[in-house]
Amino acid sequence: MFSSQSSRGASRRSSTFTENFRTFTTSLGSPPIHSRLERRRWLGVRDPTPDICTALSSNGWIATASDNKVRLYNYKDVDTTREIKCSFSIDVTPESDRIRAIALSDDLLAIVTHSRLLVYEYRTTGAISDNLVDSREIDQRQTWTPKSIAIRQRGAVGERLVASAFIVVGGERKTGAKLFSYAYEGNCWCAHSDRVLLSCPSNTGSIKIVSFSPNESKALEPFLVCGVSNSDVIYCWRVDPTERLIRTVDPSLTLNCTSGRLGTFQRGEITSVAIFSSPSKRPYLFCSVNQRHGSHTIRSFLAPLEQAYAGQSSHSTQWRELPEETVGRNMLCGTVTSNGLFIVVVEEGIMRLLRLQGACEGGLTCWSNPINWVSSLKPAATDVLAVSVSAKEEFGRLHVTAVDGRGHVLFARVSVPKMPPPDEVIIERVPRAEVPSEHLILEIAASSEGSRRSNSIATQEQDQDRIDIVPG
Repeated sequence: MFSSQSSRGASRRSSTFTENFRTFTTSLGSPPIHSRLERRRWLGVRDPTPDICTALSSNGWIATASDNKVRLYNYKDVDTTREIKCSFSIDVTPESDRIRAIALSDDLLAIVTHSRLLVYEYRTTGAISDNLVDSREIDQRQTWTPKSIAIRQRGAVGERLVASAFIVVGGERKTGAKLFSYAYEGNCWCAHSDRVLLSCPSNTGSIKIVSFSPNESKALEPFLVCGVSNSDVIYCWRVDPTERLIRTVDPSLTLNCTSGRLGTFQRGEITSVAIFSSPSKRPYLFCSVNQRHGSHTIRSFLAPLEQAYAGQSSHSTQWRELPEETVGRNMLCGTVTSNGLFIVVVEEGIMRLLRLQGACEGGLTCWSNPINWVSSLKPAATDVLAVSVSAKEEFGRLHVTAVDGRGHVLFARVSVPKMPPPDEVIIERVPRAEVPSEHLILEIAASSEGSRRSNSIATQEQDQDRIDIVPG
C-alpha cells in the first residue's frame, strides 16, 4: 500500500516511538453556527458561480477566489449568524491570466495566477491595491504552470518589530515547487529576490497540494515543505533557513500512497495534508483521502515522519489508517490542531472532531468516539473541492471554522475542559525507548551571500543551471 524512499542510503534500524500524553474530554459547547458569505447574485440566478479556492487565517479572515477576483471577509467580532459582509476585493488583470490558487496568513495574501505570484499586505490602512508586496513572473519561459500555493508566517505585524514568511508554489514535473521568502522590517514587508527550487526527480505530473510544517520555538529551526502530486505521491523537503545561496533542494522523503493497480478515476485522491507535532514533539503527517467511486484506495492516514526519514519498512504498523468507525470514505479536507491533540475533518454533510492518542504498537491513532455535527459544506464542482478548515485552541476551548466555494461558512465551538493554551507543555512522560539516530535528511550546501530587494519586485526566471539566489 505504502512505499517510501529516503534521499540517502538510510540505516534500516527501527525505533519504537511510544506516545504517552494527556488526553482531554470534549463536547460541543453550543450548536454550530451555519452562516453565509456575501456574494454578488445576478438577476434571475439563484446561486452565483462557485469560487475555485478558499483560504482561512488564524486571526479571523476568510479569502475566496473566482477566476479573476479575490474577496476577503473579516468575521472576527461580527454577528456570524447573519450574512458576513465582504471587507474588500482584488481584481486580477488581464482576464486571461486566471487565478490558480490563494493562501492567507495573519498579514499576507498570496495569489498565484497562470503566470504570476502576487503578494499583498491586507491588514493595513488604505486600499489593498496600494499594499502590493511582491509581483513577479513565476516562469518567464512559460513552460511551468503553477497549481497550488501555501504560506508560512512567523510573527505578526503589531505584535513584534520583525516578522518573516515563506511562500511555496507547487507546479509541474521535476521542478515540483518553488520557495520564496519575505520579511517585515521597520514598517513594511520586503520581498527577497531569492528563489529555491524544490525538485521532484521522478515527477511527471503536477503538484496539486503544498503545505508547511508548523513554526518551531526557534526562529531559525529547519522546517519541512510537503507536496502531493496528482498521482498521490508525497514529497517532503527539509529547508534550513540558516543555509545561504541555496539553489535546489532534493526531497528528503518520497512516499507513494497508491497501489499502482487502479485507474485514475477509480483510485480516489488525497485531498489535504498537514504536518504536525505530537505533544511529545515528534513530527507526523496527516492525509485526508476522498475514496470516491467506492475504490480500494487507502483511507485517510497518519504517518510518523521520523520513522520514514530513517528508512523504515513501508509495512510499519506505525503507518496507520484512521479506524473505519471514526470517519467516512469521502473526506473533503482536514487539519490538526497546533497542540497535536485533535484532528478536524470535513466530509459531505458532516464534520468530525477526532481525539488523537498513542497506539499500543507505537505511533498515533485516534479514539473511536468522535464528536460529529451536521455540515452544509460541499465541493465547488466535481473536480474542484475549494473547502478549507481551521482549528484554533485557547484555554479549555477549541474554535473550528470551515468554508466552501459556495459561500457556506460553519463555526463550531468545542469545550475541552482543562486543556492548556497551545504554548504550555502537556507531556506526562517522554519514553526513551528509541535510539537516537544520525541526521538522515538531505543537507543543503551553502555559498556566498548577496543583496536583497524590497517591496514589489519582478524577478525574471532563468535556466535552472544559472539561478542567482540571494538570501534574506
